[in-house]
Amino acid sequence: MDALDRIKIEHDCTALCHSFGYFLDKRDYDSVAALFTGDGVWKRYGIDLRGHKALVAAMKQRSLTQLTRHLITNIHFTEVSDNICRAIATTVVFYNSNAIAIPALLPPDSIVVMDFHDIFTRDEAGWRFRERDTLPILLSETMFAALAGSH
Repeated sequence: MDALDRIKIEHDCTALCHSFGYFLDKRDYDSVAALFTGDGVWKRYGIDLRGHKALVAAMKQRSLTQLTRHLITNIHFTEVSDNICRAIATTVVFYNSNAIAIPALLPPDSIVVMDFHDIFTRDEAGWRFRERDTLPILLSETMFAALAGSH
């Protein structure tokens, strides 16, 4: 693989990470699911959401007053090949569980720093997540308790 091929692959997989945050924040759960292979899995706080239906069903359980913004940064590729890639993406999530309107207040203890450990694979539609593992890294006591109670 030459440098240009690698850059293209890393770009496509980075775009998946950014699209994930964008669609999740916009509550477009079908588009989030479409970023995964048909049997792809999102390991979300100890629960495996396998396949598009499971992912969409779990996301539709989110409160309608929940407002998030995912800022994805520091995407580091640990493996790049023609049909599989691995990367770690650091993400800062701003969270308000009771947002009535925009702009909403940002509670001071509602910021989470997490890493996504990703495995990407290429299929006939292009690059997709085969696996996305959510690992909280830094969070407040309030967010820690909320995540502990979410499963």
